[in-house]
Amino acid sequence: MKYMTSPRFYDLDHLDSKPGVYVLTFPDGIYIGSSKNLRARIRCWLSTRKPLGYTFMITSEYREAEDRLIRKARARNLPILNRNAALRKYHRHPRTRRRKPPLKGPKIRRWITIDGVRRPMSEWCREAGISVECALMRIRYGWAEREAVMTPKKK
Repeated sequence: MKYMTSPRFYDLDHLDSKPGVYVLTFPDGIYIGSSKNLRARIRCWLSTRKPLGYTFMITSEYREAEDRLIRKARARNLPILNRNAALRKYHRHPRTRRRKPPLKGPKIRRWITIDGVRRPMSEWCREAGISVECALMRIRYGWAEREAVMTPKKK
């Protein structure tokens, strides 16, 4: 982890194009942000709004580091200019996506009877060389079940 305060303020040659966290100081508060490319992000900030100074830290875990810095700044009652900082106070890891576990239930088989033979749709589709999804889409588009599972794909 490399931590550095800008010695030459508007000269970005010393700044790496690596992921990291930056802190911009403005008269009305600080802005804490993270980026995959620090040089490009700070250059963008310097072209739109002129901060009083900036500090950056190069780290591969830039999102976690940004969250830590926001929590520390909030604990010190520093004015934070981040628009999304208010949303972060209720979550421990706000950028971690919480996925629901997949529902595990019985597999639903669709049975189709063609010429008196009753089989699952998957067997009919395998015989015709098409996927079950293709056959289901055909049925949704109004095809008859027999044509949906017996017609091979056009090449």
